[in-house]
Amino acid sequence: MKKTLLASALMLASAVATAADFKYTYGEVGYGELDDDGDALFFGGAVDLQQGFGIVGSYYAVDFDDDADGHIFTVGAQFHTPINNQADFVASVQLINADVEWDNCPSWADCSEDDTGLLLRGGIRFAIQQNLQLEGDLSYITNDFWEDDELGIKAGVRFFVDRQLSLAIGLASDQELDGLYFSGRYDFK
Repeated sequence: MKKTLLASALMLASAVATAADFKYTYGEVGYGELDDDGDALFFGGAVDLQQGFGIVGSYYAVDFDDDADGHIFTVGAQFHTPINNQADFVASVQLINADVEWDNCPSWADCSEDDTGLLLRGGIRFAIQQNLQLEGDLSYITNDFWEDDELGIKAGVRFFVDRQLSLAIGLASDQELDGLYFSGRYDFK
């Protein structure tokens, strides 16, 4: 009985030790809510250039229910490092550009807004088990499109269908999304 318990404990420990096989070269597509009166379709990706450093970027096509349409682009550098065998710290510095055009605007008015700012993001990826991860981050943005510098928070759960394909669901209250979001990600490495 003791040998069986010991063997089970060792198997569980080895499963947890290898659970955090985080990948940082991926492509992602998703859908989310935006400020209670719109939605966004988003595409993103990252490439790990060397251990711990890479580039990250995204594109959001936004639609504010019958009011406006727009685009959000982000691009920048990403850093990641292990905290322990189940968690990684991830941070990024990105340029963010938002442009919006309002519908039903008089011809004499300026019906668009375009601004570029800075997006700082930091968070944790935590592997509960080999195919299930928690993700969360805090962000800070300087972009006049949102009128004031803003803090954001995002939290989600990612399930791995296989070693390269994962699905996520989460809640966001940040600059790109504000509400529930869903995404699919393909890891290239």
